[in-house]
Amino acid sequence: MFYNSFLYRAFNWSVFLFFLFPGFLRAETDSSALSDTATFNAIAVSVQSSDTDTSVSAELDTLNVTAFRTGHSNSSVTTISANEFLGKCTDLPAVLEQVSGVAIRRTGGFGEYTDASIRGGSPKQVQVYLDGIPLNSAAGGAVDLSKIPLTALRDITVYKGTAPLELLGSTAGAVINLRSGAVKDMVAGLLELGSFGYRKAGTVLRKRIGPMTHYFSVDYSGARNDYPYEDDNDTPYNSDDDAIKTKNHNEFSMIGVNYSTNWQIRNDHRLTALVTFTDEFQELFHKQLVDTTQLASHSSESVLGRIDWEYSPAEYSIVETRFEGRYKRALFDDPLGHVYLSGARKERNTFPFAAVQCRTSGKIHDVIGLQMLVRGGCEGYSTVNLFAPSSASSSPAALRLTGGAAGECSLASENAGCILRYNHVYVRDSANFTPNHGSGKSLPKIWKNHFPNGNLDAFLNVRDWLTIDAAFRYEFLPVTLSDRYGWGNNYLGNPRLLPERRSEGNIGCILRRDPVESSFAVFIGTTMDMIELQPQSQRILMAINSGNAFHTGLEWDLHSTPWPYLTIDNHLTVIRKKRLNEFSNGWSEKRLLFFSPVENDFRITFSHDRFSLGHSLHYRSPFYKNYTLATDLVAPAPACNVSLSVNPVRHVTLTYRLENYLNVRYAPLSYYTPLPGRMHFFIGKIQW
Repeated sequence: MFYNSFLYRAFNWSVFLFFLFPGFLRAETDSSALSDTATFNAIAVSVQSSDTDTSVSAELDTLNVTAFRTGHSNSSVTTISANEFLGKCTDLPAVLEQVSGVAIRRTGGFGEYTDASIRGGSPKQVQVYLDGIPLNSAAGGAVDLSKIPLTALRDITVYKGTAPLELLGSTAGAVINLRSGAVKDMVAGLLELGSFGYRKAGTVLRKRIGPMTHYFSVDYSGARNDYPYEDDNDTPYNSDDDAIKTKNHNEFSMIGVNYSTNWQIRNDHRLTALVTFTDEFQELFHKQLVDTTQLASHSSESVLGRIDWEYSPAEYSIVETRFEGRYKRALFDDPLGHVYLSGARKERNTFPFAAVQCRTSGKIHDVIGLQMLVRGGCEGYSTVNLFAPSSASSSPAALRLTGGAAGECSLASENAGCILRYNHVYVRDSANFTPNHGSGKSLPKIWKNHFPNGNLDAFLNVRDWLTIDAAFRYEFLPVTLSDRYGWGNNYLGNPRLLPERRSEGNIGCILRRDPVESSFAVFIGTTMDMIELQPQSQRILMAINSGNAFHTGLEWDLHSTPWPYLTIDNHLTVIRKKRLNEFSNGWSEKRLLFFSPVENDFRITFSHDRFSLGHSLHYRSPFYKNYTLATDLVAPAPACNVSLSVNPVRHVTLTYRLENYLNVRYAPLSYYTPLPGRMHFFIGKIQW
């Protein structure tokens, strides 16, 4: 299951390429890429790019790519700039799928629910931030990555281990940090057309006027998603009655508007403000129903914003105050009761969120850095229950109050350093609404607790071309209403769920010497009381406590430019997961549905003058689609893509992309979620 002949070939070719070209890529760092929050901190997990970032170069009239995936000092951090995906990839999940350690779970075509898990954790453990604003709901579900537009993004950073102090928030887990904006004045437009009614259009404008920088973007995307799929006629072990059908009632559309301004009031004062509006609509396909009886849909409007004031009284110190908010209104319409098992429902919910955060940092004696952070927030939320009576006006709702304080101490010299962080969180949540939890007892309405979280990072520059890093973290993930009112105890909730506790250690290294850059990391950890999200219907995932989990694995990233016209990337992930066997009091391996222990993403790009040709191959090892028979083991063919780009005139790039040309089609989660097969895309990009 782990090592078949194909994996051996891919791995051996990667090793061959790694050693074929002599030396390692020399380190190239630009001091202008360090923000005020990290000038005292030599460890890259706290480094962010400022508006003067020059670490990524891309000429408009050529197709040379000089951005590096592992251009940092920590093997557990990956940053992808917009130059690598804008006008080339179809959506955010497709970009994240190229990062080692990240597993993407799709439930259909464009706009349909997609989440990510990192290093063997559950999707709900992954925290997603947009310009520092958390997108995770207090309801406990994962963030739907398919609803985040790419056009406005400046870069994407994945923290697979520990994240910077200002992104720790009130929960544990890995972090995906999305940043909008641009590094220089620009006007850009994007138009994409593709298979099954896919369309996308966007524009970006950035202009600096005196002490103020303005950024504005508009993004529209949509798709009919009327692709063919294999229907097994509800007889998975009888192929005689299988047929190819076409998905219908599966339309998706979304529009997003983003505006931000950065005002450098004086040399020591800066004010940043941003606001984002998103409107989305999606029809909910059900493959067991005929077209005339499919009427269920989901729509929502959301607004999020942030005001950030920074004061730098000295060269290596900063005081920051941040106010952020989010408001979402959603409509879940199921007029015929095909999604809700209890009958027709039409639910309107609102989800307000507000938070304030204060942070201060400074440097002592050139080698010691200190940071302190205080944060408080309030959020209203609700959850979906398939078994709620049809007479119920809405799903259970709750209010969550959070507060916390965090501190960080860093010791850094030219060749070594370490960071010690502690984050203490208090949660008060009215998440108990079930009068009887299956045990004959009624529990209090209010649930509250304290959560200590801590982590330690260290690095050592052994040579100019070799950096070694290590980290350990111990974190809690608070219990939510979805966990308590979800799938368990006769569907009345489970009052005795414990907070998830994740502990993990990793050690890695980064090798840099022309023309190769490579990073390698191994990790091992446990999650106690892991809460998984199981799909019960389209867009509805129920929480279930899967017990204690043990995970271990490795990640390997390779970037090589042996010649100016050739770029090679390889990203390998190997993860082993085990569950605790309660009967033998030991660890035992259990079938994990739709989980691939090995994933490898290989990409090669040829560029010359105004032309570029790229090919990618994403391999997944076999996975189980059911618990019943040995034939439930699925060995998917590799997902192969090819793209051709050309600059016919200056500032204009035209791209043709053929995705999944082997036409691989399978249902990755349940019979609600068939995926599309072969797809064609035509992309036009113009930029000044």
